Amino acid sequence: MKKTVFPLLLFLAAFALSCNDDAPAQKKTFRPVRMEEVSYKRELIYNPSGQVIEVVSESQMPDKDVITTVQEFEYNGEGKIVSSNLDYKRHYQYTWKNDKIVKTEEFENGVPLNRFTFSYHSNGLIKEMLTYKYENGSATQVGKVTYAFDPSGNISSVKEFSFKDSAYSLESIHEYDRYDNMPSVDSHFGFHTLNTGMQLHKNNPGRMVSRNKNGIAFSIEDYVYEYDVNGFVKKRESTITFLHIGSTGSYETHYFFEPL
Repeated sequence: MKKTVFPLLLFLAAFALSCNDDAPAQKKTFRPVRMEEVSYKRELIYNPSGQVIEVVSESQMPDKDVITTVQEFEYNGEGKIVSSNLDYKRHYQYTWKNDKIVKTEEFENGVPLNRFTFSYHSNGLIKEMLTYKYENGSATQVGKVTYAFDPSGNISSVKEFSFKDSAYSLESIHEYDRYDNMPSVDSHFGFHTLNTGMQLHKNNPGRMVSRNKNGIAFSIEDYVYEYDVNGFVKKRESTITFLHIGSTGSYETHYFFEPL
């Protein structure tokens, strides 16, 4: 399965309660440090101020070779990520407005590749992303992604569209449901390179259904979580069923936090 490295922002402080029968509850602060799968690992590197300055990912190929990917982040004086570099080839510049990223420019070896612009619902959750591709020095729109949320603030659907000849065409739909009421593990580890502050999950979904442009489901992902004593996800088992060929496979993801 292909993996993508995502940067971190706005979810470094997570809190849990620790108590016993003889002493009052004391608040502890934790931060995410690592996630692991059978052939994949991602580690977060912090500076003394507690900001993530690097995400280091290792992917093991079928021939046992290990590919390491490093993404570095630069912050401004307000603590916002203003740029990131991926393996010294891809560069991202972020434009902020009212504490939200409204534009991201993507470059490769200094050459502009893509532009992404963002709009938001009145409650601050992401509403839409427009995608532009640079051609002959100008940016031409090629697609968009729309986001819908349930009343609890959890993503319910993500729709992807292509754009051509002044018209949008639906390409795929991803639907989420069966949420629990526990803190989302994706809010710590599900980094979004194009929009580092984007929050899609408040809690943890139990299922994602992917559909094609005709609304026909082609895959279903079911999730089962295990939590530690502080309420953080320590393991997620993902089971993926590809409906068009009738095959099913499962894998585990392990998450690690450290107290501050």
